[in-house]
Amino acid sequence: MINLVVACLGQDIRWIDELPASCGIRLHAPQHPDAAAGLLRPVQRVPAEEGTRAAEMHLRHLLTLPGGAPRDLTVFCDGQPFDAAPALLDLIDSEDEWSDVQPLGSPLALRDLPEAELAQHPGQRDWIGGLPVEPQHFCPRSLSTLGGRDAEAQWLARQYRRLHGLDRGTHLLGHFLDLCGLGELARAARRSDLGRRAPGGILAVRQTVLEATVRQHRQALDHVLERVLPGQPVHARLWEHVWLHLFGLPFVTLEALPRPPAPPAPARLDAAMARAMASIDATLARATGGRPSTVTPAPFHLPARAIAARAPAAPMDEAMRAFGRGDFEQAARQARQELMRAPDQEHSRFMLAMSLAAQGRSDEALDQFERLLGRGEQDMLSSRPAPQATPAPSAPSSTGSAAEDRNSSRFSG
Repeated sequence: MINLVVACLGQDIRWIDELPASCGIRLHAPQHPDAAAGLLRPVQRVPAEEGTRAAEMHLRHLLTLPGGAPRDLTVFCDGQPFDAAPALLDLIDSEDEWSDVQPLGSPLALRDLPEAELAQHPGQRDWIGGLPVEPQHFCPRSLSTLGGRDAEAQWLARQYRRLHGLDRGTHLLGHFLDLCGLGELARAARRSDLGRRAPGGILAVRQTVLEATVRQHRQALDHVLERVLPGQPVHARLWEHVWLHLFGLPFVTLEALPRPPAPPAPARLDAAMARAMASIDATLARATGGRPSTVTPAPFHLPARAIAARAPAAPMDEAMRAFGRGDFEQAARQARQELMRAPDQEHSRFMLAMSLAAQGRSDEALDQFERLLGRGEQDMLSSRPAPQATPAPSAPSSTGSAAEDRNSSRFSG
């Protein structure tokens, strides 16, 4: 069943006789003898004080809510709803398609379109049976209407700022909702990009939604009716921006601009690995004298993954995996095996030096780093057009056990 709550402000309301007989009518009007003159059907009249606006009449109805079936719908409108909702009578015949909170008006931009162009309008997702029931979207901060210049909304914003002494940066709807004692809605408005209002304040609400709204906001609604709306036409006009959100329709938040994916977070080192890396840093500093070297061979400039990519599959793969899991002794053993097979492989000597440094064997690691640095310096010198010189023989150094020392001459650099 549909119940119409009509706020009559002196308009001709004989259109009520065209409503289906199943519709209930509750007429709020000042005490004038001709307020319902000429009507052919009975209506329930509710007296209102002179000068009361439609928003106050509708709010009073909400606070004195009569009982009804859970599926009943209440339509809020004024005495001349067809300016904002020209298809109201046709929409009433399609009540089965209405939502629990249903705007019934259409934006101003659609009302002057020819019927042929109206049928081709692209934004028909909110329409019912080919009839426009679109809400108006507006900026909660400035009250500006989306989709064109709205002189009435600009006038309302100016008047509200002047009334409360606000600057242009004030969030107008947030300020008004705070004034009404609706703090939760005020916070939602400030977090959002767009609000929604029913054109002309004409909307339908399910009985269950009406009852839930009164239970949740009765104290604030009493405050609005007694202290915020009376004598303030600007507040009454601004209240039309609140109805849909009061009944539960959310504000609109636009999607953020696309962003490139965040780079993966660097792997966190456990305590053992952190100590190993500190030892390596200290050993490298001793090897280079704390200065960047322009003759440092390639492995010093490559991350471990790149070094692994240049190394043969085995046993250097095993050495890299062992180093990654913190088994530095196994990494050193695999690197030595590779050096015994091919003494000139710099990545193997680099892995051996890193593994020894990670074990805290700084002197042995330093020896291996110096061999790498010495080879890099020799490569750099050999590339220059200089007279040939016989390099001084380098003294063999220990790489570990006595057995390995005996074999060191086979692969020392």
